[in-house]
Amino acid sequence: MWILLIISSVAPPVAEPLPPGAIARLGSTRWLVGENARGLVASPDGRQVMIGRPVGLRIFDARSGEVAEHLTEPQAYHLTALDWHADKALVRSQTLTEKIWLFDVKRSVGLVGLEVPQACLSNDGQLVHTIVDGAFYSYEIQTQRWSRIGSLGEQPSNREQMLIANPKRRELAVALLDHHIGVLDLRTGKFRWQVRAHSPRSHSFREAYALLAYSPEGDWLASGGQDGNVRLWHAQTGKPGPVLGMGQA
Repeated sequence: MWILLIISSVAPPVAEPLPPGAIARLGSTRWLVGENARGLVASPDGRQVMIGRPVGLRIFDARSGEVAEHLTEPQAYHLTALDWHADKALVRSQTLTEKIWLFDVKRSVGLVGLEVPQACLSNDGQLVHTIVDGAFYSYEIQTQRWSRIGSLGEQPSNREQMLIANPKRRELAVALLDHHIGVLDLRTGKFRWQVRAHSPRSHSFREAYALLAYSPEGDWLASGGQDGNVRLWHAQTGKPGPVLGMGQA
């Protein structure tokens, strides 16, 4: 889901009732995250928003901004929300050992901590896709089994920065720290295309990275980079589309 769709779907809040005896309220309880909010992901139906916190996750109603639920895991702290599909969510825990934690949102419990640098969920919430030492793997949640599905290739500069799953097709979009993005076909384990998407602004940003998002139907891939632009790409062919943003501004 495009983040713009999430923002535009939030209706103006209604007035909050005051507690008995109160004559006025200073501030609001809506979208009250607390300290150090980390990452924001929308639920599959767009009705809720999950935000990571130093201790636990906070889930908000997207229309009202009211807190709907809290999720905690005793071993997970400084959480960054990464992905949410079906009733599963992925969050990064930054403690002495960095892990990607898998949460069961419906049961409000943490399931397992995976020592991997990046990860995303399959659209049905049954698989965790990740990259370890330049190779792509899938983790089957029900059986707890790993399977290797492909690799980044032999170029040593191809270090991963982000990966997301196409909402409609069996493919992953990957952002690399050498200015490239690409789409990996999960059926073949090979890249369908790769392209140099963004350039660093200066020599101090040689390892430029990109943030990725698919359109709701999975036909377009958007990438945002340190050059200040948002670029659209045809997900199946890698053909460039419109360039949005402010350039070097």
